[in-house]
Amino acid sequence: MEKTIKVLFVSSKKVELVSLKEVCSRKLSFCSCKTVSSVSEAKKVLKEEKFDVILSDYLLDDGTVKDILKITDIPVIVITSEGNEEIAVECFREGVSDYIIKDREEHYLKLLPAVISHVVKESQKEKKIRELTERYEKIFRFSPEIISLIDRNGIILEVNERIKELLGYKPEEVIGRKFYETTIFSQETLKFIKERFKRRLKGENVGFYTVKFRTKSGEEKIGKVIASLIKDKNGKVEGEIGIITDITEELKLKEEIRKREELFRGLAENSLVGVYIFDEKKFLYVNPAFCEIFKCKREDVIWKKGPLEFTHPEDRETVAENIRKRMSGEMESAHYIFRGLRCDGKSIWVEALGRAIEYYGRKVVMGTIMDITQRKKYEEKLKEEHIQIEKTLNGTIYAISKLIEVKDPYTAGHQVRVAKLSEAIAKELGMESDKIKTLIWACLLHDIGKINVPSEILTKPRKLSDVEFSIIKTHPIVAYNILREINALSPVAQIILQHHERIDGSGYPSGLKEKDILFEAKIIAVADTIEAMISHRPYRPAFKIEEALEEIEKNKGIKYDPVVVEACVKLIKEKKFSFED
Repeated sequence: MEKTIKVLFVSSKKVELVSLKEVCSRKLSFCSCKTVSSVSEAKKVLKEEKFDVILSDYLLDDGTVKDILKITDIPVIVITSEGNEEIAVECFREGVSDYIIKDREEHYLKLLPAVISHVVKESQKEKKIRELTERYEKIFRFSPEIISLIDRNGIILEVNERIKELLGYKPEEVIGRKFYETTIFSQETLKFIKERFKRRLKGENVGFYTVKFRTKSGEEKIGKVIASLIKDKNGKVEGEIGIITDITEELKLKEEIRKREELFRGLAENSLVGVYIFDEKKFLYVNPAFCEIFKCKREDVIWKKGPLEFTHPEDRETVAENIRKRMSGEMESAHYIFRGLRCDGKSIWVEALGRAIEYYGRKVVMGTIMDITQRKKYEEKLKEEHIQIEKTLNGTIYAISKLIEVKDPYTAGHQVRVAKLSEAIAKELGMESDKIKTLIWACLLHDIGKINVPSEILTKPRKLSDVEFSIIKTHPIVAYNILREINALSPVAQIILQHHERIDGSGYPSGLKEKDILFEAKIIAVADTIEAMISHRPYRPAFKIEEALEEIEKNKGIKYDPVVVEACVKLIKEKKFSFED
């Protein structure tokens, strides 16, 4: 199906417009016609619609066909009864596509359909040629590479503006000259490219090479040349087209990468720790130290084995997850310890540090690995020794705590029970295990300073005098002075020194207030009060637990820390804590 041709008729003779429209409709069924009778009407219609061709009288009521040509680039066919050769020449000079003279017999109407078809087809061809020309001109002008056209004699016919940006020469400085007469190439380079040019003209495939260039300022650059022969329709060689790409910076970057790789390999190859690079499946590189750790040969690992093959079966899930997270971008690096598997089947402990990077366009993990089997054995030995020392220290602390019971038999078991309640409060409040252990030691030793108090004061069956009570108040200081000399018990000594301080400053020996009192000392203050009140003393009978709880609740926020009091009350009332359990 042929494309519809849209025709605009411009004539001041209405009868003639009707005839033209009828002829086109009858002879050119694929025509769509519109008629106007003046230049002004034509201007208005051309703003609103697009047409393929315009048929116009030479003379119109408000102008001539020249006025039509000024407002459009659509092909125009002039139809006139008053024409002559001079007017025809003028019309063609102005850009008219064709010229038809009317005759009285109206034979011109028979010619009209053919003329319209011819003009439209030629216009479409010209449009395509123009579009292609514009497209190739843009490619030529805006290409990031130097593009040159050279005839078979080596004369530069054309070169784009890129030559100025890359080499400093204006196109006009080299156009018209033989390429080997310019100062762009050194004599050595010219000899090479002239020989290549001659071989190409003979039909050899030598159109790709790298050469050195000199800029107008004398700077040396390196370019990649791609050349291709230009032939006419009969296959005769007319010249060549050459494309030159500046690869100076690219080569510098490659050289820098090469030097860095040499440095990396030098460091990696001589490293005392294992160095590796692997992708999602296989190792791309391992150094000699890696092979020594896993008792393997490099040629048996690279491109053949993956990291999971060097991992103990029970740790493969952990290692695989760490690899997945780095490959997916969830984390950049990982540092962890796992059990490795040597090629001889022996299990070892290894410490690995790896980071996800880009390596030659692919995502890989690069890192180091160390055999820490001996270190793990040493750590286990230290751990066992530490446990043994701690057991010995615990036994010593319990033994020391018994000393005060010899001096004051009425308080036998007091320190153990205070420790029990303090531990329960600490756990209720979520205290860390190391701090709980220190707290228990402090509880077991909190009254050791009473060893310096005369027995008759400790066992006196009546209320103490002020002087006697002042002697009692020295026991935290005595305990502190005894224990501070032992490094392991230095934190314990500080807690014991403060266990009789009260948050309102009414305690002893220093009258410290809330923010200055250790939290562990605040716990002992509550537990010590509860245990002392519900225990029998020579000077009074034991209080009921309810009375003891009433005492600490009454002084909550005054003498005792409210958080500690609430935890203690909850343990005894709700969770049924008992010293006897």
